[in-house]
Amino acid sequence: MELRGYNSNAVPQRFLLHNHDDMYLLSRKRRLNLTLIIVVSTMAATGAVTAVSGQLTSASSPGWVNLLVQLRSNDSEVRSGAFDQLRLDPTALRDPEVKVALVNLLDRENEETVSGDEEDYSMYVGTLSDTVAKLVDWSDPRQVCILANSVYPPAELADHARIAVPCLLRRLKKNAPHTFQGEVVAMMVQALAKGKRELDTAAMQAARQATLSGLHDPDEGVRMDTVNALGKFGGEDMIPALRVVAEKDPAIRKWAAEAIVAIQQRTHPAPHPTVSGVMQGMKSPKWGQRLEAFGEAAELLASSDTSPKDADLLRLGIIRLLSHENKGGLKEPDDVKAENYGEGYGEDKSEYYAGIIEFVASFNDERAIPALLGAAGSGGMATRAVARFGKKALDPTLAQVQGKDPRLADDALFVIRDMLEFGLVTDPQCLLRIRNAVRSALDAEDSGLRDTAVYLVEYLDNREEFAPKLKNIADHDPAKLPNQPKADGSVGDFYFVRASARRSLQQIENHERPPIDRGLPPSEYEPVK
Repeated sequence: MELRGYNSNAVPQRFLLHNHDDMYLLSRKRRLNLTLIIVVSTMAATGAVTAVSGQLTSASSPGWVNLLVQLRSNDSEVRSGAFDQLRLDPTALRDPEVKVALVNLLDRENEETVSGDEEDYSMYVGTLSDTVAKLVDWSDPRQVCILANSVYPPAELADHARIAVPCLLRRLKKNAPHTFQGEVVAMMVQALAKGKRELDTAAMQAARQATLSGLHDPDEGVRMDTVNALGKFGGEDMIPALRVVAEKDPAIRKWAAEAIVAIQQRTHPAPHPTVSGVMQGMKSPKWGQRLEAFGEAAELLASSDTSPKDADLLRLGIIRLLSHENKGGLKEPDDVKAENYGEGYGEDKSEYYAGIIEFVASFNDERAIPALLGAAGSGGMATRAVARFGKKALDPTLAQVQGKDPRLADDALFVIRDMLEFGLVTDPQCLLRIRNAVRSALDAEDSGLRDTAVYLVEYLDNREEFAPKLKNIADHDPAKLPNQPKADGSVGDFYFVRASARRSLQQIENHERPPIDRGLPPSEYEPVK
């Protein structure tokens, strides 16, 4: 008998890839295609298939009568097609006759020898077992055991440990295809976690022994399924067994170690952070502790339990944290060995710093202007965050342009660029102050600052006033980069500020306006209200 092309409109959730555990499980399922023959007849816990008892009652819809007959067909495609129609009819699924028929259909599929595409089989039987799980009589051991005998036991079994665990244990004792043992053990681990108070001592001991056997099963896939289930649902009592696996099983020791950590974190969760503790943590001399405290501060700010007063304290604390990192906090030595320093620490710090900037920018709090100005060298996220304050941010921005640190002055010029590009400063007096600051920067000693100022001219109104100054820079600016390749293939000095000035002069002559970045969301350039 061949099952071909089962077409389900709703693939069961557990067949979708969410993480590496599920990806591993799916790969195991696909490996079954190597054999193509799936023998499930020995999985049944209750003998031969029980046919739908009695005749169809008059209460059944005429349309359902034909479908119920088709569920008993010897043709798998006919059965799956009839099931697909019934499962999409909510009224049919409430009918007692349909419920019994679908339970019996699952019982039959559990016992079938199926050849063909294993993935088609998985979707069909998986969707069938998921459907039956929603309509089964959980007080009926026979029906529950039919559900437990399905190829991929549905998660609902874990919510009914008292009646489901004995069924799962009987299935493990049967000579079922070994490929599915991992799913059975994993379901039993989950059932134990949710319903251990419902089980008697004998059932608890038997389930624990089955779990320990799963950890040392000859099949790596079964061991993997057991370890992953323990990581999600296991208790502390399983940690010693997992430690043995982590020490002696090279194939899955990594996952066993992760499962131990997961159990410890679940059974001994970290204490809930307090505002005072978080504020102190953000002042730590170690950046890793500051990172942790920043994450906790973000969680507290997102909590509805945090008072407005505490929320304001946290926002100020994060703003101060950004100011600290701006001043070289991330240049402090790390608490790691020198030989390990090259592995990802630069990237970790970069992501942490960018996260603080983004968070502070989202406050729309003018108290953050100095801190964001100090971070302006990180890029557009910070410069636009300052520029959005418009006139309120102009004084500190111009003060930074005129300061002694050319790097900070250069960063502030990019803030002014954003103010002009997005029309965030329109007051004539403010625009005059900006023009004077740019004019002064064109005469700066620092070549980078002069180059940025030249670039900024294109955003000014009445740019023609700057043409004589730009002409002088294009002819005489001394800044150069030696040994640079030229268009003719030779190598020589490149006067980069002169080149920028010539480009700006050409734009003025051609009446070209600078581009405006229209790809940004409005929250990135609209004025702060």
